Amino acid sequence: TNDVSYVYDPIGTISISVSGGTDITDLSFTVNGKSFDGSLNAPNVDFYTIVATKDGSLNYFDISDSHSIEITPATQSAFEITNDISYVYDPNGIIYITVSGGSSDGLVTFSGDSNQYFEVDRLEYPIVDSYEILAVKDGSLNYFDISDTHIINITKAEQDPIIITPKTVNYELTEGSQIILVTGGSISSGINVESTSNIVEFTNENTVIYDRPSIVPLHVTKLGDNNYFDID
Repeated sequence: TNDVSYVYDPIGTISISVSGGTDITDLSFTVNGKSFDGSLNAPNVDFYTIVATKDGSLNYFDISDSHSIEITPATQSAFEITNDISYVYDPNGIIYITVSGGSSDGLVTFSGDSNQYFEVDRLEYPIVDSYEILAVKDGSLNYFDISDTHIINITKAEQDPIIITPKTVNYELTEGSQIILVTGGSISSGINVESTSNIVEFTNENTVIYDRPSIVPLHVTKLGDNNYFDID
């Protein structure tokens, strides 16, 4: 009298139940041709043919019935990618994809939308951008596959400090020019020199031309790029 289908349960037991017959006699069971005690303990996903035989004892013929039971895959428990959603750009950075959950012991595989930076289970040296990661946990024999998607954003980094030289210019002439040199930072990029003073001019971005002695405040910016902020 059992149902014909059950969902896999790793701790479940299916007891074979019968009704009918004429006398109170012994029952025996086989599953797929092998004797068993009438209890299927956590059966794996498969088809099982159960034969129940009721002994006829002295006055009756034996009687039997055949019944097929299918164990179907179960849904895995919650499964997710556990990485942060945002990381600061690191030219030497490797981000390994981490997961938790699921019910099976199946293999977890990953894929990314950027083949240039995605390698098997990690992002290698990703530049500033958004990356969608798909993780799939195989259901193995008894579970359906389960998956999760996760977007990782790489954000701009701060550049290393810059050094401006010279800090102070001492000169005797009434006019002249001074090249402003900038070292440091994190990338090879252009610089921008500005001043609110009207007694200086700029050429070639970093050459200050002055026509008389004075104190001139300068604002120097080393430009960033896709991966770094400007620094000044």
